[in-house]
Amino acid sequence: MSGESLHDIFQQQNHVNVDASAVYAALKATGRLRDQRIISYHCTTRHCLLLDVIQIPDQVVIHQPPYRLSPAVNTSTSNASGRAANTIDGERRWKAQTYDPSSAVNFTLTCDHLHQVLLDKADVQADIDAGHAAMIVGPGGERRAR
Repeated sequence: MSGESLHDIFQQQNHVNVDASAVYAALKATGRLRDQRIISYHCTTRHCLLLDVIQIPDQVVIHQPPYRLSPAVNTSTSNASGRAANTIDGERRWKAQTYDPSSAVNFTLTCDHLHQVLLDKADVQADIDAGHAAMIVGPGGERRAR
């Protein structure tokens, strides 16, 4: 171990994630996001974007867009302090997340129609290796090329 404290490591990761968010937003705003996309995952119901994997110089970035939950699901799967910290409206509209994939063990996919479907990092790599540019994900985690 390099002697860095756990706090220092988390601070460094937070800076990387802030930078990743800014780069993703800039690519989206300038219409250049598609050029950097490696693969994207969408729900079966309305093809909502669940997970976007993009390549920027020297880094792969993961983006998960904002989503909302029904009041019943939201209340049963979160607490008031979590909602206050992680939602746009303080209640049920959850914030987007953009981050370096090294900070994730796997990915939890959620949209207005799909709730907490786990996607393993190895499955993402397998889909990329198979040459897929976009995948459709069902409520049971089943995937198919788009």
